[in-house]
Amino acid sequence: MKRFILNIIWLFSALTMLVSCDKNGNFPGASVSPYIAIYDLRSFYKGADFSLTEKSMLGYTSVTGVVVSDHRGKNMTPGLLMVQDNMRLNELRGISINIGTDAEKYVPGDSVTVNLVGGTMKRVDGLLQVTGLTGSAVNKVASGKNIPVNRVPSSFLLADPDKYESTE
Repeated sequence: MKRFILNIIWLFSALTMLVSCDKNGNFPGASVSPYIAIYDLRSFYKGADFSLTEKSMLGYTSVTGVVVSDHRGKNMTPGLLMVQDNMRLNELRGISINIGTDAEKYVPGDSVTVNLVGGTMKRVDGLLQVTGLTGSAVNKVASGKNIPVNRVPSSFLLADPDKYESTE
């Protein structure tokens, strides 16, 4: 009798699992976050210009981070907004975004979101940057955010400069 009851429980459990599984992978209400980590965004670049579309970015459309560029001292490349984050694997990464003269509106510590759709990621004068965007693609979310400091020995910088590019 004990074995019979265990077999019925086993059969009922198996049937419940089979009926409850959704085979088509459609999860109602679920969607991909619109924000891609800069770590992942940089990985798309493979040496040739990369067009940024929702499809090419696997459903992502925007990047979010803290501004580290400061145009007030006039010693910054004009038009470049440099943003960094550590959203992925707690790895601090940065990207330069060319938005023209609107870059001067932002100061270090501003938290921004940038809609990347329509831009192109490419190397310009050795610097990986997103081009083809205007100031309207940038939305300031907050001010006065702490800028994470990335303390590394110079030997690390020399060994892998791309890893630390566009970071503070």
